[in-house]
Amino acid sequence: MAGIIAGSRKEKSNVVPGVAIATALMPPLCTAGFGLANGEWEYFLGALYLFLLNSVFISTATYIVVRYLRFPLKEFVNPKREKKIKSILMAFVIIVIVPSAVIFYSVIKESFFFRDAELFVQTELEYSGSEIINTKLDYDKEPKSIEVFFVGDVVPQNVIDSWSLRLAKYDLEGVGLKVHQQVGYSNEMAGKLSEQVRTGVIEDIYKRNQEDLVSKQQLIDSLQMQLSAINADTIPVKNILKEIRVSWPEVFGIQAGNVAATNDDTSENQKIVLISCTNFPNSSRLKLEEWLRIRLNNERLKVFYIS
Repeated sequence: MAGIIAGSRKEKSNVVPGVAIATALMPPLCTAGFGLANGEWEYFLGALYLFLLNSVFISTATYIVVRYLRFPLKEFVNPKREKKIKSILMAFVIIVIVPSAVIFYSVIKESFFFRDAELFVQTELEYSGSEIINTKLDYDKEPKSIEVFFVGDVVPQNVIDSWSLRLAKYDLEGVGLKVHQQVGYSNEMAGKLSEQVRTGVIEDIYKRNQEDLVSKQQLIDSLQMQLSAINADTIPVKNILKEIRVSWPEVFGIQAGNVAATNDDTSENQKIVLISCTNFPNSSRLKLEEWLRIRLNNERLKVFYIS
């Protein structure tokens, strides 16, 4: 309709008709070509029918606007030919539109079925100690059916029968209710579950594994940082002792480490070095302490001597 309105204006434009063609005619034609090329006859026939249906409604909209704007009609010299052409057009329109009406009615009935069935499951199917893990609604087979999968306590048969009696309340007369139940979880029930449920379970497991991996990686990073700090804080006592004995042969051993130092105001780790020596004068001790503070880059280093 937008196309014919745009075409009836004094200022002509191909934009609106072009959009109409692109949205209504090209997609079914492309699909029909795909179906024809791949031997998918269901795709080919369905898309071709949609193309014809869209063409009919485009023509119908055009006809309505043209008659409303009182465009001049084509006149036939031969009335019989005019009648024949009109009959052919009318028959073609009926042939195209009637199947669409049938399909439309079927789609409406199917949508009503799914709506009522989902409402029935959500409202009526409740049992303490048992939980619904999946629902399958089958509209294509006769009789139509609702399959429900329970896990937990077994639902008694009288409860299931009472649920079946309530189907009529939701306009689901003649629909079969099948209840699959199992205490816990079994391989047999796993086989009956839909691919969607199994995929959901796998995705949930994958998500949890990913969260565990992230948590463990964070712990590893933290431990690595702590280990790096410990390594950076470790004094190479063997090398230090060798260097000390070059200038102070009286020293025959050293020990180093951190101790917790605290007072009323602060609490911190304090690095200390214990020097094992004999006959070590005070002047040499002062030089050794100064050398150690420079060597270890720690002005607050505490040095103690053991004879």
